[in-house]
Amino acid sequence: MNHRTTSVKSAHALSLGIASSLLMLTPHYVQAANEINIIPSQRQVALQELGIFTLRFEVENRSGISQTLIERLTLPPQWKTLTDNGAFLLANGQRDVRLVHVVAPRGAQAGDYAIHYDVSAVDDGGINSRQTIQVNVAEQSGVTITPTESPNSLLSGEAYNIRFLVENTGNKSANFSFLGKDDDGFIQSVSPKQQRLAAGESTVVRIKGKITGRIKNTETYTVRLKVRGAGGRHEESVNIPLIARIPEGLSRYQTLKGELKSRYVHTQKEGAEKSESQHFQVEYRAKGALDKAGKHHIDVHLKTATERGTNTNSFKQPSSYRLTYSNPEWEIKAGHQNFYATNLIGNALNGVGLSARYQPAKGRQPQSASSIIQRANSPLKIQAFYGQSRSTDLNQEKLAAALLEYQWEDYSVGVNLLKQQKQEDVSQLSTDALIASVMGKWKKDGMTAQLEVATDDQQNAAYSMDVSAQFGKLGVNGSYLNAQPGFSGGYADTTRAYANASYQLDDRTRLTAGFRYHRDNVDNDPAREQRRDRETNVGISRTFGEEQQIEVSLKHSSRQEQDLRDNPTTDRTIHATGIQYRQRFDKFDILAGLEFGQRNDEIAASSSGFKKALSFNWRPEDYITLGANLSESDNLDRAGKQRQMGLLASYQPDKRSRLSGSMQRIEDTFQDSFSNNFDARYEYTFKNGNRFGVQARRTESQASDGEQINDHGVFLEFSMPLDVPIRRRDDIGSLRGQVNFADTQQPAKDVVIQMDGQYAVTNDQGEFHYPNIAARDYQIQVDNTRHHGKGYLLKNHENDANTVNVTANQTSKVQLELTPGAKITGRLVNFVHNTGGSSQSLIEDKGISMALLELHPIGEPLNRITHKRTTLFDGSFSFFGVAPGQWKLVVTSSKRLPSNSRLEQKELLLNLEQGDNKALTIRAIPTSQTIQKIGPSGGFDLSG
Repeated sequence: MNHRTTSVKSAHALSLGIASSLLMLTPHYVQAANEINIIPSQRQVALQELGIFTLRFEVENRSGISQTLIERLTLPPQWKTLTDNGAFLLANGQRDVRLVHVVAPRGAQAGDYAIHYDVSAVDDGGINSRQTIQVNVAEQSGVTITPTESPNSLLSGEAYNIRFLVENTGNKSANFSFLGKDDDGFIQSVSPKQQRLAAGESTVVRIKGKITGRIKNTETYTVRLKVRGAGGRHEESVNIPLIARIPEGLSRYQTLKGELKSRYVHTQKEGAEKSESQHFQVEYRAKGALDKAGKHHIDVHLKTATERGTNTNSFKQPSSYRLTYSNPEWEIKAGHQNFYATNLIGNALNGVGLSARYQPAKGRQPQSASSIIQRANSPLKIQAFYGQSRSTDLNQEKLAAALLEYQWEDYSVGVNLLKQQKQEDVSQLSTDALIASVMGKWKKDGMTAQLEVATDDQQNAAYSMDVSAQFGKLGVNGSYLNAQPGFSGGYADTTRAYANASYQLDDRTRLTAGFRYHRDNVDNDPAREQRRDRETNVGISRTFGEEQQIEVSLKHSSRQEQDLRDNPTTDRTIHATGIQYRQRFDKFDILAGLEFGQRNDEIAASSSGFKKALSFNWRPEDYITLGANLSESDNLDRAGKQRQMGLLASYQPDKRSRLSGSMQRIEDTFQDSFSNNFDARYEYTFKNGNRFGVQARRTESQASDGEQINDHGVFLEFSMPLDVPIRRRDDIGSLRGQVNFADTQQPAKDVVIQMDGQYAVTNDQGEFHYPNIAARDYQIQVDNTRHHGKGYLLKNHENDANTVNVTANQTSKVQLELTPGAKITGRLVNFVHNTGGSSQSLIEDKGISMALLELHPIGEPLNRITHKRTTLFDGSFSFFGVAPGQWKLVVTSSKRLPSNSRLEQKELLLNLEQGDNKALTIRAIPTSQTIQKIGPSGGFDLSG
C-alpha cells in the first residue's frame, strides 16, 4: 500500500486559524470531474418571464478513450425539457456544445430552483460528472380564485353545481379562459368559458356535473377550475366527500405503507458485434411510524436484479438495500446510498455504508413524520458517514467523513474532515488522503456571501467563494474557485471564475453582462492540454405586448479557447452576436434564435458561421402537450455542420392513463456521424392503486469511423401497494345508529352522517354503520342541506352536534332524531328614484348578480359554520338548514353595485328559530347628493 504522509496537525492548525474569519458556504452537489468535464455558460440564471429558455454546456471527454455518453437533466417538479437527452459519441479530448431547452411552467412561483445536468458513460456508470444551475424566477401577476358554493357531500347519481369567484388582481385588463377539470370525468359543463376582465373586476364561473357509477369507498372528489390569462395559468379546487354508504374502516393492524415494483427489460444490439440481454428487477419499499405516537420512523428499501445474455451492462441496475431510521433528532442510514461531503472536498460516492445526522430539537418535540424536518432552527448539526464502493465496481474507493455546522442569526460556520482511500485498478496500489475544510456563510437583506477553504495531508489546498446581492434594480452574483495541483478533493489543478450582472432598466427592459474564466492544468504539465477559456457577454432584452407575452433579446459574446503549450491543440477566438425571439400565446409558446459570428483559429482554418434554433411547445387541450425543436450550428463553435431536431408529445385523457413519446435526431456532417432516438411509453393506474407501464426504445447511430449500431429495448413495469403489518391495534371500535324523523318517527333514508371528517349514509331503514374506527369521543352531525331540499338538524341540540363515545373492541350504538332547520331566502336589489312620481320615492330597478354574501354565527357557534353564497343573475340567494340561534348576514363584496349606489344595510342581524322561513330584501339605494344652483334664476342664454 502506498500511503500518503498524514499531516493532521498542520491541517488542523490551518482550519482553526481561518475559521473565525470565514463566511459559510452551504454545501451543494458537485461531482468530481476527472474523466468528464462540464463547463456551463453560466451557473445562475435570472428568469424574468416564464416559458422556454436555453442552457448551454460544454462537455469534454478526458477518460483516455472514446465514450458513448448520455446526458440527464433533473428538473424541479412540473418543469419540462424540449430536448430529448439521447446518447452521443465523444472522442478522447473532444469537446461538444450541448444546448438544453427547458420550459418553466406558467404556474411556477417566484423563488430559486436548481437544475442538475449529469453526463455519464453508457458502459461505465463510474465515469460521470454533474453541474448545477440555479434559476431565479421573478414575481408574476395573476388572479385570485375563491370557491363560493359547493355541495357538502355527494352520493352516486346526484347532480351538482359549483361556483368560483374569479378576480383579476393585475393592474390592467386581460382575457381569461376557464376550464373545469376532475379526475373521474363527472363534469358536464363550465360557464362562462372565456371572459375579459378589467383590473379588479370579477366574475362567477359555474361548473355543473353528475356523479355516475357505484361508489365503493368514501373518498375525496376534487373539482379544479383552471384559469388562463394575465400571463399565467392559475388553479383553485374544492374537495367534496364522495360518500360510500358504509365506509371501509381502518385496518386492525398498524402498518408500514409499502409498494412492490417489478421491471423487465429486453435489449438487443445490432452492429459489428451483436448482443442480447434480459434484465429482471424486483424492488420493494416500505416506510412509516414504528410507535403509536409517530415519533420513530423507519424506511426499508430492497432491490434485487438478475441478468442474462451477452450485453448485461446496457441497463444494469445492481441489487441493493437501504434501511433508514429517523426521529426528531436523529437520522441513520445503513446500506447502499450516496455519500457526499462538501463542494471542495467532493469525492462523491455511490456505494454501501453507514451515515448518521444529529441535530438537537429545540423546545417541544415534533410528533409527526412531517414535523421531523422542522429542525432548521436548531443551531447545531453533526453528520458522519463511512462508505465504500460496490464490490463489482472497477474503481474501488472508501470514504469516512465527519461534518459539523453551527448557525446563529445571519451567520453559520462549518468544519469538515474526510478520509479517503482509492484504488483505480486491482493491479495498482491504493492511495490514501485526508482532507479538511472550513466553511462560512453570511446572509442578510438580499445579500449572500459564502466561502470554503480546504486542504489535504500533502498541504495541497483549494478554496471557493460565492457572492450574490440585489440592490434595487441591480442584481449581481459571482463565483471563484482555485484548486492546487495534486489536491485530493472534488477539484484539482484548476481555476474557475464566474460573474454576472442584471439591471432592470424599466418594467420591460433588462440589461445583462457576464464573464467566465476557466483554467486547467495550472501546473503546466506538458503532457496534458494547458487549457484556458475566457468569455464575456453583454445583452439587452425587452418585452412587448399587452401582457408582455413577447420578448426580444440581443446578445454579443466573445470567447477565447487556448492551449498554452508550445505546440497547442487548441487556439481559437469566437466573436458572435445573436438575437432571440420568444412569444407566449394562450396555448402555444415559441422560441426562435439566430447567432452569427467569426471563428479565428490559429491551428485549423478560420471561418465565419452561424447557429439557428427554433422550438415550440403547444398545449391545445389541458391533457395534450406537443413540442418540437430544431437547431443547427455551421462553422461557428467548431468546423463543420451539426444539426439536432426532435419531437415530443404526451396525451393524458384522464388521471389513470398517459401516453407519451419522442423522436430525436443528431447529426454531424464534419465527422459523418449521427444518432436517431425513438421512444414511446404508456402508463395506466388502476383504481386499487396498481400501476402498469410499457416502454419501447430504439437508437440508431453511426460513429465517425463508419460503424453503425442499432439498439432496441422493451421495458415492462408493474407495481402494487403492499403494506406490512407490524402490530395489532388496541384502539379500534365500531358504531351503529338509527335515524328517524322526530315528527313522524319514520326512518330517515339517504341521510349523510358526519363524524369528525368521516361519513356514512342511512339505508332504507334509517340505519348507518361505521366499522373499524378509532376508539374515542366523536362529534356526530347530519348534513343539514340534503334531505328533500329541506335542512334538517338533530333534535334538541342547539349546536347541531351530539357527542358519542366509541369503545375499543366494542360496537357502540346511538339513536338520532331529525327536525327541520331554518331557511333564509331573499334578493339583493338596486332601487332608483321614481322619476314619474315623488322625488322622495324609490322603485325597484333590477337584481344585483354575483355579489358575495356570508352568514356568520354569533356567540358560541361550536359546530355552526359560516355559510357563503353568491347572488344569482336576478339577485336572489338562499340558505337552507341553518341552525337556530343568532346570525349576522353580511354583503362582503359590493363591487357589483351600480355607481352612485350604496347598501341601505351592510349587515342584518337575524334570530332564527327551529323551522323558521325568513324572506329578506337587501336594498341598494341612490347615494345622497346636494346640488347648489348659482347664477340668474332664468339661467344663461348662450349663442354662437
